Amino acid sequence: MSEDALESWNRLVDESPDAAALYLPDGRAVSRKELDEKSDVLRINWLKEGLKPHRLLLLNLSNGVEWMVSFLACLHLRMIVVPLNSGIEEKQAMSLLKNLRAQVIWDGKILRKQGDAKTRVFRNKKVVLGKLTSGSTGKPKLLLFSDSEMVADGENVIRAMKILGKDVNLGSIPWGHSYGLGNIVYPLLIQGTGATWTDTPFPSEIADTCAMTKATVFPTVPTVLRALSRSDCDQEKFSSLRLVISAGARLEPEIAEGFWDRFGIVPRNFYGSTETGGICFDETGEAALSGRSVGKPFEGVRILETRGKRFYVEGEAVFRFGNRNAVEGLLSKHLVADYGYIDFRGELVLEKRAKGLLKIGGNRINPSDIESRLERLALVKEAIVFGVEIDQETVLATAVESTAPREDVMREIRRSLPKKMRPKKLICFEAFPATRSGKVNLGVIQKAFD
Repeated sequence: MSEDALESWNRLVDESPDAAALYLPDGRAVSRKELDEKSDVLRINWLKEGLKPHRLLLLNLSNGVEWMVSFLACLHLRMIVVPLNSGIEEKQAMSLLKNLRAQVIWDGKILRKQGDAKTRVFRNKKVVLGKLTSGSTGKPKLLLFSDSEMVADGENVIRAMKILGKDVNLGSIPWGHSYGLGNIVYPLLIQGTGATWTDTPFPSEIADTCAMTKATVFPTVPTVLRALSRSDCDQEKFSSLRLVISAGARLEPEIAEGFWDRFGIVPRNFYGSTETGGICFDETGEAALSGRSVGKPFEGVRILETRGKRFYVEGEAVFRFGNRNAVEGLLSKHLVADYGYIDFRGELVLEKRAKGLLKIGGNRINPSDIESRLERLALVKEAIVFGVEIDQETVLATAVESTAPREDVMREIRRSLPKKMRPKKLICFEAFPATRSGKVNLGVIQKAFD
């Protein structure tokens, strides 16, 4: 049986207490012992404040030493840590505190407690972490994970990507996001893989941090790769990198090629989900350059296709708590929100994302069908379709990635799509706004239609 994350971490601290765990962006190292001692001090302070095991702690911190110290303190105290998106507004954070019935929010300075409301206590003592879904369709949903599920995800990443203990992860992605947890946090806890970070995704800051820390692995997102390719950053500053990973959104071949031409290293596709952790990896980079797929499933992860091209992901990292597809003694599975299939190479080809039906003018409309039709048009690279309310009536709103004038795009839509599929509202973006984790920022796009 595998060690749990805390057992692995304690062993690493005992074996090599002075080994570097984190590297500040200026290159200075924080040892495993320093990190562990800081987390122990925090744990003791939290105990004095009345914090107790098996309750939710919302972690409202940016990447860095304090984030990792707080995460370790939660593991030691057996609190269930729920990382929040960096930059979340205080009003929204306090609303989550109330709605989730968490015991506290921790921002590195102040513990904000629940107050008079009853704090939720979890009977399942295996739960150690909560992930919040994006909440793009409504109230954010909390998914709960056991230590074994999180360790399985970290081990899958380590094995598939050949991450070593001596590697240094350049962690500009949010560490509390599913991508950051699997690729940065748990490799550190499981095998001591070092990590560094940047406070912003600006190319110059990434380049300087990479040069100062000699980072070897760079998990990132397509928007950052595009920005780096177009920047005037010195190629030599990235000479320590041996692996660049792209996830969070679709990696276009031209972005992969642009980064390869500019820095001499091919980004590798990585695909996963909040509910399942990592799913697929493009080991050679060929899938990224051709745009043909997101790579092959991890060892121990199975893709179970359905008749409608939705597919289940089955594996040890899939969440069990509250999962109706979890069966005692068997691997859990989850029906992901994408359409796709396994091709003759054994690679996963993604087609589109599943969405709920809209009722427009008496017709039931599937936004995914319209998006597929739009993305076949010459002027449209990517499309997002949803419903908006105008004068108490739901109408189709469409955002597209296109460099063409809006009038030209609309003209092509009128020529190519039946009337019931044409948007009432259309906005064109040269590039969709993205979150720090690389996903399309639906909130920003939807606000553009207000």
